[in-house]
Amino acid sequence: MTGKKYRKQRKKSTYVSKGTGSKILHTPYGDIARPRRKRGSPKISLRKRTERVVREVNERLDSLQRRYGKGTWASKKLMNRLSKENLKVWTGKGKIKLKKNMTKTQLTAINKAANQFLVSATSTNKGIQDVKRRTIEQLRKTWSIDREKEMTTEEAETFYEMFGEKDFEALADKIGSSEMQAFIQEAINSDLSENQFITMLRNYGLDTTDLDLKEKAQRLYDKYVL
Repeated sequence: MTGKKYRKQRKKSTYVSKGTGSKILHTPYGDIARPRRKRGSPKISLRKRTERVVREVNERLDSLQRRYGKGTWASKKLMNRLSKENLKVWTGKGKIKLKKNMTKTQLTAINKAANQFLVSATSTNKGIQDVKRRTIEQLRKTWSIDREKEMTTEEAETFYEMFGEKDFEALADKIGSSEMQAFIQEAINSDLSENQFITMLRNYGLDTTDLDLKEKAQRLYDKYVL
């Protein structure tokens, strides 16, 4: 067979069989099986996504720690969420470090918490400053706070969290939002005991015989005054 005829024959006899199994390449030299490419498992894919989001989270945590320290604002909520899951992924430097052989459930929990942190308004320095400014503007209606420097970042964080607190809103509906804000600030400044806190709420007109309202008041005391 001449070279030209051989090349023509080879071209005709080279094709790929399609089917549900491995691909077969037919050549003049014999059939060659081409194994399918293995796709990554869902767990591997989840691990890679979680690693990417954790890197971004750690960068923000590093920025927040340089200015505000560990465990403040959105980073505190992130730490609480992951601590409840008992994942033990926090390092001594206040960062997240994924362990080897983590389960899909663990990776999912970390991924969810990390993404919630990234969309939080207080996961960046600029976001915290914006929230602090809005919080002061809201409090200005109650107290004579005219300048941002008159309120510490810690105080702003406390009141920012309080404004979204269901227990706070439930009590504020009974005695008024501004009165509730002023009362809690007074309780913090006076370092009231829990009994004194409940008694003062009664003086503000709250029905403390309502066990549900009393439990809400106790939770507010534990979170903001104690």
